[in-house]
Amino acid sequence: MSRYNQKNGQQVAAKIDRALYRDYRNSLAKLTFNSRPIINELSKKAETHIDQNDTVLKAIEDHLRFTVPKHKLPVFYLLDSIIKNVGGMYISSLHGRIERIFMEMYKSVDETVKGNMERTLGTWRHG
Repeated sequence: MSRYNQKNGQQVAAKIDRALYRDYRNSLAKLTFNSRPIINELSKKAETHIDQNDTVLKAIEDHLRFTVPKHKLPVFYLLDSIIKNVGGMYISSLHGRIERIFMEMYKSVDETVKGNMERTLGTWRHG
């Protein structure tokens, strides 16, 4: 499985580790409510696999795409945790993708979740 990334203005294929992808997707299935312990566990796993950040992000993106709307906000909080606590290559890899992720999710959730997403996004802009 491969995914394309931008590198110096060129598209390069990023290898997706199938075993890590499956493992992370299975772990994401536990994130059905706002659980700090689960978010911390998944953030630590993302940090452990920072060199395979494209695999982790693909798992998160696919999970958001296919999970029911009521389970999306905790996954958005996971992305927030990864951005704030792991950073590094995840921020670089999310550049150019986060807007699409946000907008796809935003279209599928209710007004309360939209408000929570907007507040979280505001913390990204203001540090």
